[in-house]
Amino acid sequence: MPVYHALWTAKSSTEKQIILLIICIQTPYIGSKYEFITLLFGPVLGHTIDQYTVKPHRIPALAEVCAPILQKINNNVDSTNNSFVVLMHRFVEEAFKGIFGDVHKTLMTLSFFAQIYVICYLETPMRLNFYQHTVASFNRRLESKNKELTISTSIPHNLITNMDYWAKRNQFSTQDFRHIFTAVCI
Repeated sequence: MPVYHALWTAKSSTEKQIILLIICIQTPYIGSKYEFITLLFGPVLGHTIDQYTVKPHRIPALAEVCAPILQKINNNVDSTNNSFVVLMHRFVEEAFKGIFGDVHKTLMTLSFFAQIYVICYLETPMRLNFYQHTVASFNRRLESKNKELTISTSIPHNLITNMDYWAKRNQFSTQDFRHIFTAVCI
């Protein structure tokens, strides 16, 4: 990975997690990883990061390091940001169609939608690790009162199909997630 080591070591663990998460986004679905990371954190990486793909043997370790950052999104989603709310509702309508019922969707938070949105854009082999982590956290909230409404940590095949369809038609929203990622680092 084309890292400027002196600048990388100066970053907090949260900043590093976000950078690694952005690197895991599939290249066709984001304008430029380099530009987005540089906008957020300065010139930490070289331009060639846009062509970088994560090696398959590194996926489990990377997922373990980065999955907790999705939980930090919980406290930093701005429900008053109208464009973000509209984006999440469009995403849920298309990606969750035929997967989750209305009862489940009412139990899911805007933060949960944002987490699944990010997962939608990740390299395909990574999605399962991140999805399992996110759904396990969702299920923990339900176990005491609504155990029967917990959802499987296995990612449904039709959800993968719906996410692929969404991602091919919609670029990752760097504008909306810029604010979230910046707030996570404060």
